[in-house]
Amino acid sequence: MFSVAFSPDGTRLASSSADETVRIWDIHTGAPIGAPLTGHEGSVSSVAFSPDGTRLASGSTDETVRLWNPDTGTPIGAPLTGHTDSVFSVAFSPDGTRLATGSDDETVRLWDPRTGTPIGKPLTGHEGFVSSVAFSPDGTRLASSGDDKTVRIWDPRTGTPIDTPFTGHADIVWSVAFSPDGTRLASSGYDETLRIWDVALPYDLPAAVCVIAVRGFTPQEWRQYMPDVPYRPTCPASR
Repeated sequence: MFSVAFSPDGTRLASSSADETVRIWDIHTGAPIGAPLTGHEGSVSSVAFSPDGTRLASGSTDETVRLWNPDTGTPIGAPLTGHTDSVFSVAFSPDGTRLATGSDDETVRLWDPRTGTPIGKPLTGHEGFVSSVAFSPDGTRLASSGDDKTVRIWDPRTGTPIDTPFTGHADIVWSVAFSPDGTRLASSGYDETLRIWDVALPYDLPAAVCVIAVRGFTPQEWRQYMPDVPYRPTCPASR
């Protein structure tokens, strides 16, 4: 078994396995719900529920991502294809409009889970497999980790990197996770260490923008003048 994920309402647990199946369990009884979800032709590495609980995503060594209806166990649309090697991690954005995937092909990809179509080009920069992907709680940042011993932060709206890669681990970085307030990022490595990174924006940045511009920046202006920094409302009137 490689991955587990709770449904948003906490009543179900999804699990994935080397037996090429996804299973859904009733957490109150421990009993399986329905038949195993089958279709992958390789180990299922990762599972994730959408924020509204209507979709379940799975990534596999068969190079595909699949979307399922967790209530019926039936597939939603065709498999998502584009990765050229094993898919190791899947994650929904907090608003459910994006699905991020990390792969052995050294890329991160973004998808529209409603249509199954890719969003933009693959995110490239890792020099080895991508082991884990995670969205920040506000959805403005996407973290990834990998075989190249680095952690990277991306703007999921533009696909551009934010900041330089985080270095310090001495071996593969297996997993990343944001704190609930989005100011910290945890990473765990094959080097037997857990690292905590400060990923909060400078506290004075929104205030400085407000003072200089004498008004709040629109999202378009923010991207024009500060493309590498996730958008935040700057003045009370812009909230």
